[in-house]
Amino acid sequence: MTAAAQSRLLKIIDAAYGVALSPAQYESFAAELDDYITAGEASASDAEQLLTHLDKALSVLERLHAIRKREDGPDALVEQEIGAAAMVQPDGEIIATNSAWDRTMKLDAGPVWKISSDTREQEKIKSAMRRLHEVVERRTSFTRLEHLSVGVPISLAIRRCLQDDAQHTRSNFLFRSTQQIWSDQISQLVASEFDLTPAEVLLLKRMALGDTFQDVSADTGRGIETLRTQSKSIYRKMHVSGREDAVRVALQLHLLLSGGDFVRETPINGEREGVVRLKSGRRLAWRKQGDLNGRPALFLHGMSQGHGFTDAFLRKLMQEKLCFICIDRPGYGRSDPPKDWRKNVDEWIEIFPEILEALGLERVPLVTHTTGVLYGCSAAAHYPPLVSGVYAIAGGIPITDNSMLADYPAQVRIVSRAARFSSQALRFVLSTSTAFYRREAGRNRMIERTYSSVPSDRKTLEDPDVRDIVHAGLEMIALGGFDGFVGDGLSIFADWSECVERMQVPLHYILGDQDPICPLKWAQSFSQKYQHVSVTAVEEAGNLLQHSHPDVVINTLIELFSDADASGEMLAT
Repeated sequence: MTAAAQSRLLKIIDAAYGVALSPAQYESFAAELDDYITAGEASASDAEQLLTHLDKALSVLERLHAIRKREDGPDALVEQEIGAAAMVQPDGEIIATNSAWDRTMKLDAGPVWKISSDTREQEKIKSAMRRLHEVVERRTSFTRLEHLSVGVPISLAIRRCLQDDAQHTRSNFLFRSTQQIWSDQISQLVASEFDLTPAEVLLLKRMALGDTFQDVSADTGRGIETLRTQSKSIYRKMHVSGREDAVRVALQLHLLLSGGDFVRETPINGEREGVVRLKSGRRLAWRKQGDLNGRPALFLHGMSQGHGFTDAFLRKLMQEKLCFICIDRPGYGRSDPPKDWRKNVDEWIEIFPEILEALGLERVPLVTHTTGVLYGCSAAAHYPPLVSGVYAIAGGIPITDNSMLADYPAQVRIVSRAARFSSQALRFVLSTSTAFYRREAGRNRMIERTYSSVPSDRKTLEDPDVRDIVHAGLEMIALGGFDGFVGDGLSIFADWSECVERMQVPLHYILGDQDPICPLKWAQSFSQKYQHVSVTAVEEAGNLLQHSHPDVVINTLIELFSDADASGEMLAT
């Protein structure tokens, strides 16, 4: 390793720990990461060292900083949990519970340790909470309780989470039940999915049920160091950072495959919004925007913006009798996470026909924003009869050359380069930036880094309603647990030209002539390669053109829909 490369490596490692301790240092970390990746001198061992330190720094970050945005109150936090959950103050007082907790624990007020009638178990709960006050301890404690009114043992995961208010930072504890998360089906799935040995599957099961290495050692006679070595093999195979992440994966798999008493039911088929349950048991949230009885189009959101629209855009939808059916893609918002965030697009292809069937749709246009274009093109390439066309508002194109990334604004460039470098690096960038925008000034700075270089976007963001919409898009990432964002980052900043080549329907880009994230020149050059790809340029518009130019965007869509209808009729004839 050259002296210059070693110096860059040490700087980025120092910056990683710096931002983990203080998210206000995000700017410095971002600059060092950009410099490190741009230099392109990383050897295999060099990169491996950095990724090891990123894992450790992420652990520090998650122990010290909030797991949700500060605006989320305790009631909102526990309602977002699928299983039994409660928010508890440091003195043990329960301040919020969800229905699964009330049904299972039979205790919705008073000190949390009263869920057990055994004084030794009550001390175990207190001890688990005390351990989380120390930075050097694990960010989640696990404990197993036997003496409960429900008559069956239950394991609890206890996580410390900080929340800010106007005066100070307070520390509460999120209690989550891991009960009933294991079955023969889960054993078979984790064994085949992650290539775990029978002994590793058994150890993972014991960890998921809350048993310590000491418990497993006492029952099996195996040494604690042997068990620790085996656990590291499990984490490596599952691509997780530690015990908590491994248990989270097991919990998600259980809920997705087998359901059970702890699945929180949500409204299905409401008039404006709801959740459909797919055949696998997984949930997909949707929302209808515009004229409920109008022409339907499926709207696919991007990575950092959701499906919020201005009042002007919604009025135009009503006027033109259009209904946008907006879904939270897996890993975002209120939908369940993907089975494997490394295979987001593959899973989307698998479930797309079922999504249309569940929503009562047949052949529909797909209107997409930014990263959503990849998902629209994937659906169109695999299911020609179901898609009449893909219409990409500020949509991206395949990245065929790394040098293209240099044209992005600072924040997008950092995210894209981190995605190309490593999924671990991308998750760390996302987590540190999320911690950074916990405060209003930090969030606004992140938005400025992304949009301030464009006059149109800068002006559009002066509207407080638009700024709220952008903030809501960021919230969709955090609410979905980041899995959708990280998986999208690994896919969109790559070469997916083959997907476009396979399409048999139009792909039309609607782009602002000032867009720095999805540059007009890129799309125009890309469209020259394919007959079915075309571009409409919107003058004096940036990446937020659906907010700044709603009439132009919707009028263009109406015209394109009509052209696609006419082409379809001619083909049918």
